[in-house]
Amino acid sequence: MEGSGNIPGDLAWVPLTSTQLPIWLDLQSGANPSSYVIGGYIRIPGVVDPALFRRATALVMARNDALRLQIHRVEAQQRIDLALDPPVEHVYFRNLADPEAAFAEFLSRDFPKPFDLTARAPLFQLTLAELRSDLWYCVLKFHHLISDGTSISLAFSQICRAYNRLSARHSVDPFRRLSFLDFAKRDTTYLTSERFERDFEYWLERFRSIPEPLFPPRLGTGQQSATAPTPPVTWQLSWARYEAFLNVCKARGATPFAGLLGLLGIILMRLKGRTDLVLGVPILNRATALERDTLGMFAGAMPFRLRVEPTATLHKTIARIGSQLRRDMRHQRAPINEIVRRLRLPQRGQWRLFDVVLSFEKNDYDVELGPTKVQAFGFVGGYEFNPLAIYVREYNEGRAVAFDFAFNPNYMERREVEELQTRFAALLDRYTAAPDAPVAAVDILAPNERDGLLRWSGNEFPTRPALNSVWDLVVAQARARPAAAAVEFGDATLSYGAVVARARGLGHRLQGLG
Repeated sequence: MEGSGNIPGDLAWVPLTSTQLPIWLDLQSGANPSSYVIGGYIRIPGVVDPALFRRATALVMARNDALRLQIHRVEAQQRIDLALDPPVEHVYFRNLADPEAAFAEFLSRDFPKPFDLTARAPLFQLTLAELRSDLWYCVLKFHHLISDGTSISLAFSQICRAYNRLSARHSVDPFRRLSFLDFAKRDTTYLTSERFERDFEYWLERFRSIPEPLFPPRLGTGQQSATAPTPPVTWQLSWARYEAFLNVCKARGATPFAGLLGLLGIILMRLKGRTDLVLGVPILNRATALERDTLGMFAGAMPFRLRVEPTATLHKTIARIGSQLRRDMRHQRAPINEIVRRLRLPQRGQWRLFDVVLSFEKNDYDVELGPTKVQAFGFVGGYEFNPLAIYVREYNEGRAVAFDFAFNPNYMERREVEELQTRFAALLDRYTAAPDAPVAAVDILAPNERDGLLRWSGNEFPTRPALNSVWDLVVAQARARPAAAAVEFGDATLSYGAVVARARGLGHRLQGLG
């Protein structure tokens, strides 16, 4: 192993934390490094001094040693490199015909570029994009090994605060409030504690049996890394609709996260025909006020197993999920990679315990930069490692809530994700209107989907009021267009007439067996 004293100012190597290790192991296994680039941007309608931004970034680096972390080339270790300079870049889009469009293209092209873990350089980058003298964007990107989602908003806040004090010529205290490596040491202590073993006993009991993955790899895709970014399916939920959802949750004693998790579980149950599901739940893992104001990769992931009873009401399903979440959270510190190892998932042909993640970020993302209040936006780079990850960002009260349905094209097609998003939106409105409706009876079709089902190829069914099931729709279509293709799989095609004939033939045979 390399020595720790060969470069002046370097500190000793220490192990990666249990929250960093799963990322490092994924990268060692050949995961696309662009999957672990995270960050966001702020839009600044005012004048910016790039030199002050650089000085402010240097002060924030001095307060947060996670921004100076260097990862070992071949071992799961890290150390602080005090010699790293602030990685601030200034790019110009002035005098272009459409600066906003040029910046958007730059962001989509540059943001997913991975960091080089072998280089002696910071694992984050700040880019100032100048569109006009009075319009700038500030982009922050991090390697996920040094930053979690909470750190993105913290970094913007701290840099802007330092910038404001420097511009006002006030002194800025560069003292680090808390070293990320202090957290690493406590994490190492936990991994050798009795509490660690009790937490694992809990999870091993919860997963004596393991449901099959919801989204196995699509035929013909294997485990290929995407060569181009896959933009997420985005959705802006108006504050009025979201507030109505919040009010129902509050009246029924449910947290918004339990409500969103329950709705997602119900949608997946209805779409996949599964009542036993495992979803991934990010955890903040910041136990103290100092940790909540410190940049670093604190957050982990917790497997959440939920069973959806079709006969239960929406409210009871969400209430049961809330109760289970509270029980699980008592054991949240158990590292997910160690849970996977102890469950021996690789020997069973599975490398992950869940393939759908729901991340709920509730923060006040507004920060002040001089006389201007600016808003930070999270950004998804388009290289999602999980089959599906839903990022929900409640930036602040009164503004639309942003949903990003990020997906891996090896497992899902955009059409499927768009369909899931549409039905999620419909179910949220159904829950708001009728929280005591039974799960199995709730209509999850959006109005335009229902119209599409009732209007095949532009032909309105004359018996529309009598159509009460999918079978009714298929039979009606078989009468109207019996030769039209109903089912396609590979090179095989079945017409509507053939589907109905086969189904009725099967029914007659089953009756004969009775």
